[in-house]
Amino acid sequence: MRRARLFQMCRRDLLWLAIGFVVFQLTLFGTVDRWLPQVRDPLFAAKESRLRARLDEYPVAPLAVLLGSSRTQLGFQAARLRGDGSVLAFNFGLPASGPVMELVTLRRLLANGIRPSQLFLEITPMMLALRDGHPTEEDMLNGALLDTAELASVRRYYTRTWRLLKPWAEVAAVPAATRRAELRTEIALDTWKPWTHGGDPFLAMDGYGWQPLVVDPTPEDRERLTGLALRQYQPTLCRFAFAEPALRALHDLLDLCRRERIPTNLYVMPEGSLFRSLYPPDALAKVQALLQNLACEWGVPVIDCRTWVADEHFYDSHHLLPAGAAVFTERFGREVLHPLPHMASAKNPMD
Repeated sequence: MRRARLFQMCRRDLLWLAIGFVVFQLTLFGTVDRWLPQVRDPLFAAKESRLRARLDEYPVAPLAVLLGSSRTQLGFQAARLRGDGSVLAFNFGLPASGPVMELVTLRRLLANGIRPSQLFLEITPMMLALRDGHPTEEDMLNGALLDTAELASVRRYYTRTWRLLKPWAEVAAVPAATRRAELRTEIALDTWKPWTHGGDPFLAMDGYGWQPLVVDPTPEDRERLTGLALRQYQPTLCRFAFAEPALRALHDLLDLCRRERIPTNLYVMPEGSLFRSLYPPDALAKVQALLQNLACEWGVPVIDCRTWVADEHFYDSHHLLPAGAAVFTERFGREVLHPLPHMASAKNPMD
């Protein structure tokens, strides 16, 4: 009788423990989803905090924001263009970002009260293309970075919704475990040690959003990484075909810019000669035709920077080394951003 009673008490305690665990995980998920975006997407939060610091530093300077992929993240040294503060340029490049993530990023910035005077949107041809019958960005966008509302809004750009929902659901199920590192940083669970970065995983990022390559690759490293990049994208470019959901996301992004009356520009980041050789003539023709159509339909300037930087300044023929980033940035500032104060006060070209 005593054993049965003990067993019943243990079963009740275990049940309450399980209920408490589920309630805790659900509460933590809701808190992160709604009130702790820095835990959900720490890279975005790190860039936003740096951008706000620059806005406090240059409160009246026109703000030029570059939204793009890791090519932009590694390749645009906005700090080089601060000059006298007449133009504030900021690098908001995010790894694996295509038109869907660029749309999410712009919506976040606007919702948080950050409004660019000029917006530059990177066009990466591979991110607009089909890969094995689905948009390339489907394989790259991490759904766990999105909140519930964002998740619902981007589902329409996916052909296989489970690729978006799976990482989000895995994180949502047990956030205390899957977001352990971010939560430890947020609640200061650990004090930093002298041999650590004080809990900041983005210490290498400068105050203008540029995050350089932190290692100096040897010639052997560069040859290996270039071969990897060529093998990764060769099938997509050789059978180049636009992904309709990606184009829809790009048009929705441009429509948002028009509705918000944000002067907008499109740009293509530099590529090395080996990477450019992957494009068959018909693929180049399709990309060029798309850029021309976008320029005509939306009234946006298009800046093609593909040949701006010499091969020795890439580490894999499409991501820039710091010296290449300096070359690209100075030319971009001289030829594109220099007239920005005048453009910022001019009539919106997308009206």
